[in-house]
Amino acid sequence: ESIRTTLGDDMAMRAPADVPMAAMWTYSNDGPDQRYILDIRGAASVAHIYGQNLVAAESLTSVMQPWAHSPEQLRPMMDLIFAHGVNRPVIHTSVHQPVDDKVPGLSLFYFGQFFNRHDTWAEMASPWVDYMARNSLLLQQGRNVADVAYFYGEEAPLISLFRHKRPANLPTRYAYDFINADALLNALSNQGAQLVTPGGARYNVLYLGGSSHRMTLPVLRKLAKLVKNGATIVGMKPESNPGLIGNTHDYATLVNTLWSDKQVTHVGKGRVIASTNIEAALASINIAPDFHYSSDQPDSSIPFLHRQLDDGDSYFIVNQSNYRLN
Repeated sequence: ESIRTTLGDDMAMRAPADVPMAAMWTYSNDGPDQRYILDIRGAASVAHIYGQNLVAAESLTSVMQPWAHSPEQLRPMMDLIFAHGVNRPVIHTSVHQPVDDKVPGLSLFYFGQFFNRHDTWAEMASPWVDYMARNSLLLQQGRNVADVAYFYGEEAPLISLFRHKRPANLPTRYAYDFINADALLNALSNQGAQLVTPGGARYNVLYLGGSSHRMTLPVLRKLAKLVKNGATIVGMKPESNPGLIGNTHDYATLVNTLWSDKQVTHVGKGRVIASTNIEAALASINIAPDFHYSSDQPDSSIPFLHRQLDDGDSYFIVNQSNYRLN
């Protein structure tokens, strides 16, 4: 297993950036490394929360396969990063070919999808390059639409917390952003029943996932404030406080206020739904799925991205399987 260096919470470190950036390398038939998907989702979520809009990604990097991929193989990889929120791909290593007398190209040790003018298919690539450019432009228009803010807790960054498996209970028919403790405490507020951020993100529910079964008192107090002002929170009550700050009586009182012995606890103008099924919880409060398809194949997959424009809506939808879907 490869190890990715983690210096801190990736979403917190990206928050000041003008263009949050991630990475997605080429992959085999087994599919992409889950950590790259999380990396992209984290960068895109930061852009949506704080209003940067542009989301970049080092794209199509390969190892020991400099000339192994054709556009037919690369396009599904690029489509996948678009569907997860990237709208400014930075193709590896398109900038590393300064001369014409060394063909097919200069090397960059054993890293590199040498996407340059000396590829055998370079003269035929214009329609695909135009396709990527058009997608990038369209995905920069309007604002991202997501029903769910998925709080992954305070214990570890996304790519460390979920390095071995996909986060549990992610919605598939509703769009979502990840949210960390910094954004929850400092960027999230109420606008009626909706949760909003200064950058323009809007969510219908806050879901408590990841390591949120352990929660500090400041986060618990912020949840109580959001609920009292009208928010809907979905998730199970925290089991303990991972820190040493805070009065244990105050902690227990807040937990019992937000989570009664009922499935739905009304507090102020809002409510807490004690459930780990985010899609069922959304349906119970009459929020219809944003995107739905049907298939008799259990491994079918259609990730989607929804943008709201001044004059309507746009969707980027990509079938990542070989099945016909409805």
